[in-house]
Amino acid sequence: MDRIRVRSSLPGRHRFWVAGLYRNEHLEQALRQGLTPAASKRSVTANLVTGTLLVRLEDPLEPSHLVERIERILSEFSARTALPWSSSSSAGAGGPFICH
Repeated sequence: MDRIRVRSSLPGRHRFWVAGLYRNEHLEQALRQGLTPAASKRSVTANLVTGTLLVRLEDPLEPSHLVERIERILSEFSARTALPWSSSSSAGAGGPFICH
């Protein structure tokens, strides 16, 4: 199972499903910090009920670049929290993955 799936992509607006984001405020914070550099014209909004992440950009950017960045953030988060990522980290596949 993929850790990240592109749910929708329009110029300047990309929505992703992210494994482990369901009800996980710590991961939401890590994604916001990692995807919103200082002086950026980028907006990041997470929905912790659906496990999705909405990224709005002023400058066009391919979703594949954002997927790579999200992958790095997930890997760093996993290493920092010692929580593994697996197919069970999605709601409905063995239950939600919740970070305490």
